Amino acid sequence: MQQGSAITPRRAPWMLGLLAALALAGLVFAGVHAQAKRASGSLTTLFDSNNGNAGVSFDLAVLPRGGVDVKRFDLNLENAGDTGPVQVWTRPGTAVGFEGDSSGWTLRGTVQVTSQGTDNRTPVPISFHLERGNYGFVVGASGPDPDVGTEYTNGSDTFENDVLRLTTGVGFSTPLFEGGTTSGGRIFNGTIYYRVPCVSAKKKVKKAKKAVKKAKQKLANAVDSGDAEAIAKAEQKLENKQKNLKQAKRKKKKACR
Repeated sequence: MQQGSAITPRRAPWMLGLLAALALAGLVFAGVHAQAKRASGSLTTLFDSNNGNAGVSFDLAVLPRGGVDVKRFDLNLENAGDTGPVQVWTRPGTAVGFEGDSSGWTLRGTVQVTSQGTDNRTPVPISFHLERGNYGFVVGASGPDPDVGTEYTNGSDTFENDVLRLTTGVGFSTPLFEGGTTSGGRIFNGTIYYRVPCVSAKKKVKKAKKAVKKAKQKLANAVDSGDAEAIAKAEQKLENKQKNLKQAKRKKKKACR
């Protein structure tokens, strides 16, 4: 060995494998941890249709504590440029076995949309809250002879992330529920956009705590300066920040129940 040369420690193959596995696990954990902290996001199935009718059903599992706020949808609709009403219905549990009767279903909204055409995204601004649990969905055009039919894909599948799990259902003819027929399995084509209120509330509490800490430091600086006016302003600001923190904690408790 030459004098002054560095000695490289030798590692057995099993040790190298272990180190690689630990590094990979760390990356996976970091990715999962980052996903779990998302306050908002989306779940997309397909925009690759080979069939269509008036509407389509699916089941949705809402996983986070405190549920989710559904913000809007993108749907795959036919007849680009045509305008017509689109509805979203939900029921607790599952859509399976309840496709032929609107009893027990809740209409979450009806909106007029202009179709962007087959396999394109048509925005549908219907929003509502869902508690943690399982739900059946029916999404589609309303009326006996809709101008904007719903596009979907033949088959069955499950689509999921850390917030939602969607299991595909059946297709509907018009009118939805009463009088229409169903055909399964059909894969809902679309995107669900959501916000996780519990995650959002936790972030607001964290931000409010930082604001209180900063206000306390400013008050301490004002006291050190001996400036009575600065002290009064700092005390008022700290009081306001403490009120904001209490309010954020109350909202967090409600959102994460």
